[in-house]
Amino acid sequence: MGVMKIAWLSARVLANDLCDTTQIALAEGLVNHNFDLTFYSPGSLTNSKFKHVELSQSKIPGLKSRFVSKQLKSMLQEINGYDHILIDWRLNSMIRHLKKDWTLIDRGPPGDRNILSLFQKIQWKKAWKKAERGCVVSDAHSSYVRKLTKNQSVQISVLPAGVDTERFFPKSKNVSLSLTYQGTIDKHRGITGLLKIVNELDKKGVTVTLYLHGKGNMVEKIRNLGKENVVVTGVLGQKELSNRLGTYDVGFLPMPATAIWRLASPLKRGEYFASGLVVVGIDHTGHKLDADYEWMQLYQEDEFVSKTVEWLTEIQTTKLRALQKEARAYAEDFCSWESSVTELVRIIES
Repeated sequence: MGVMKIAWLSARVLANDLCDTTQIALAEGLVNHNFDLTFYSPGSLTNSKFKHVELSQSKIPGLKSRFVSKQLKSMLQEINGYDHILIDWRLNSMIRHLKKDWTLIDRGPPGDRNILSLFQKIQWKKAWKKAERGCVVSDAHSSYVRKLTKNQSVQISVLPAGVDTERFFPKSKNVSLSLTYQGTIDKHRGITGLLKIVNELDKKGVTVTLYLHGKGNMVEKIRNLGKENVVVTGVLGQKELSNRLGTYDVGFLPMPATAIWRLASPLKRGEYFASGLVVVGIDHTGHKLDADYEWMQLYQEDEFVSKTVEWLTEIQTTKLRALQKEARAYAEDFCSWESSVTELVRIIES
């Protein structure tokens, strides 16, 4: 048998989405395993190992996936010529047109509480009810799929988010304590708690700087506070982000224990570990690892601020540096993309 040809159909905008790193890493991993992969999606991508068919995108919320599906339907003859098709759940309307084996890709169900999200959830359920096989990001995510769709026969594989340990690695640390959060900066992500932590550390005389990398509805409010030790940069490219992360000490996972975050496998967690950061966050299944580690401090939501302040106030620099080395070692051993890629290869070949 010759080289297997794979089509990946996605509504995500490549190179313009904080989550596109996952898809790019998995896609390039498939190419490294000698698959011929073509990625169909909006956005522009250069220097990738796989072929990218660029689709137009709609700026109207609620119509983005439908707009992508319409373009893909015009390419059905080409798409059905592949040996296997990977398809994101957002493109549910495309599934009935596929004539080759396909695998559903679910990097997270809709989680917002609005009308659009309710409509998306209907599409998400329909996609999973049609699926014979699919991929999720965590065991909790897998259980959630089975519970809500009642599809007990579907084969579900877990592909957790990984990290490029050659791109993200420890660098020379600052003398004072550097804290960070990367991602959407809005009140639903627990950002207010991070500001409270900085205020409490200020009161205790602990010299600290919090670096926030991202965009969201709290950015202007935070900047208006005028706190010199809270720095908001906006969204950073992967190169600049990795350069900065390696110099920090602590990475935050403040996302609350709501359904969407309990199912997650946060990309930022692996990037923190690989960059030599200890991690502090809210205690729930989306943040937990397979065991308890001292360099991964998780607290109940109502104690998050007080416990974090207590821990950061008491920890000695020598102890902190030792824990940071342990976090990096864990990333090298367990957080690479290769295990997720290997599982995806197994699904396709089976």
